[in-house]
Amino acid sequence: MTLDPVDMCLGCVYQGIDAMQSGNFEKAELLFRMADKQARSMPPDRAIGFALLVQCHMSVLRHRLGKAEEGKKLHESAMTLLDEHSDRLEAVALQDPVARVLMRLQEYRRALPFWERLIQNDSESNDPTEMVTALAFVGQCYGLMGLKDHSAIPARAALKILRDYPGDPRLPGVLITLGNALRKSSPSEAESLYGEATAYYETKAHFESATTAWSNLGILCSENGRYA
Repeated sequence: MTLDPVDMCLGCVYQGIDAMQSGNFEKAELLFRMADKQARSMPPDRAIGFALLVQCHMSVLRHRLGKAEEGKKLHESAMTLLDEHSDRLEAVALQDPVARVLMRLQEYRRALPFWERLIQNDSESNDPTEMVTALAFVGQCYGLMGLKDHSAIPARAALKILRDYPGDPRLPGVLITLGNALRKSSPSEAESLYGEATAYYETKAHFESATTAWSNLGILCSENGRYA
């Protein structure tokens, strides 16, 4: 049985991501090269999104290997590909993985349209939790771009959905994102959100995971003169 190049390409990319995260860079390199080979075997119109995905991950890998110049060239090549074919990429069912790797490359503005298309697609689902991840990432993108007011809107929408699912593991991340968006404009609400995030982790004894919320609480207190 011959596997579809799309399935093989995506399989290699996801395995490559796992290998890179575990520090097996040699294996990751091999898997990304295999993914690139599969992308090149696709019809040109279909290959664009997969080629972009592979180039972005190869750039991340080069930076992890300390090869900044190679990583920069791959990054620039991928962004040129993205900008030249953005209309064509709208129809590609790769919004989630492309958006995630664009965020790893700190391309927050370019990641936004992919997350927003996912929200639009998920809004047609009967399961409201499906759009929470995309809403949370939109909030993160705006926050990392310094647009705190914009960040608060999707983060608050995600939190509103999650209030009906209190055990959802995405809850503390959304609480922190919204807290970050409100830290300057509404410090008391931000403090409450950070506190809820720490409580979520503390009740599960996930103390290492709570460090971000604890750190943000410390920053908030410092900003408000509560140095002790």
